Amino acid sequence: MNILQNYIDIYKPKEPILSEKEINSLQWQKGEWSDGAADFVQYQNCGAAFCHEQSMYDKLTGWARDCANTYALQREFTINGGSSPRFNRYVEGEFMEKHNDHIYSCFDGDQKGIPIISIIGVLNENYEGGDLIFYLGGEEYAPKLKTGDTIVFPSAFPWAHEVKPVTSGTRYTWVSWAW
Repeated sequence: MNILQNYIDIYKPKEPILSEKEINSLQWQKGEWSDGAADFVQYQNCGAAFCHEQSMYDKLTGWARDCANTYALQREFTINGGSSPRFNRYVEGEFMEKHNDHIYSCFDGDQKGIPIISIIGVLNENYEGGDLIFYLGGEEYAPKLKTGDTIVFPSAFPWAHEVKPVTSGTRYTWVSWAW
């Protein structure tokens, strides 16, 4: 096990968090993300959607909170808040460039914070390519994730990661951040 794996946990729900029908109900738009610099730099090439259906929102935020709190408890720190879930859809050729999640701030209604952990949930596995790869100190780690898996890892600047281009099918995930 390398140092990356010491700080990356994978949680598996007892049953699927969302149904295929719920996933198919999402309204997709072009995903855009910035590196936080004054000049906008887009390094995400995929579709994005937000959760507007209350029952989906409740299921996802409840599960994300459980994962974040378990992760924090094991490492002896406290979670004070979290962001609303965001969905990512990667079709053939789409990707997310190498980056870290130390976003200047996340906003969720009245709650605000700088994320300390990132939470990614896998909604399907019937695609090829689209590997999630982590980088730290010359090491690489590419966990083999299955439908329903939720991966939690530090959002801090040394935890660079990327999603390689999808080569066939469509990759669906959701992401949230906690502080």
